Amino acid sequence: NSFFGKFFISKMESINLLSLLDIAQILKITTSNWSDEGNFSEFVIRKVIKDKLSYSIKIENEIICFCLINREGIAFNKGYIFLICVKENYRHKGLGHKIMKYCMDKAKIEGVNKFYLHISQNNEYAINLYKKLGFVVIKIII
Repeated sequence: NSFFGKFFISKMESINLLSLLDIAQILKITTSNWSDEGNFSEFVIRKVIKDKLSYSIKIENEIICFCLINREGIAFNKGYIFLICVKENYRHKGLGHKIMKYCMDKAKIEGVNKFYLHISQNNEYAINLYKKLGFVVIKIII
C-alpha cells in the first residue's frame, strides 16, 4: 500500500498517524476507560506521539481506537506498546487487532524488531489479543 499515513479499512474508517492535535481526544478516551486506574500524562503521550509510530482508527475525524508505541533501546530497535485503547461501543469488532498489527508493521519498517508491553493479569481480552499477535508471557509481577 502506497499510503503511509492513511489506510482505508472501509468507506467510513481510516487509519491515521497520530499527531499532537489528537491529544485531547486520546485523553478523553483514556479518562473514560480508566477512571479508577489513574490518568495518562499529556506530557508522556506527547513524547510517544513524536516517535511517529502511533496510529488511530477514525470515523469522520473521531478517534475510535488507537495504539501508542514508544521506540526504546540503545539502537532504538525496541517498541514498547505504551497504550492501546478501543472506545467502549466499538469493542469486540477486531479493531484492537487491526490497529496493533498496523502499528507494529509500520514500526518494523522503521527498524523496530522487538516489541514488549505490560498488562494486568486480569485483563483477559487484552491478553488474548496479544497472544493472537504473537506475544508470550515472560514474567508475571504480583
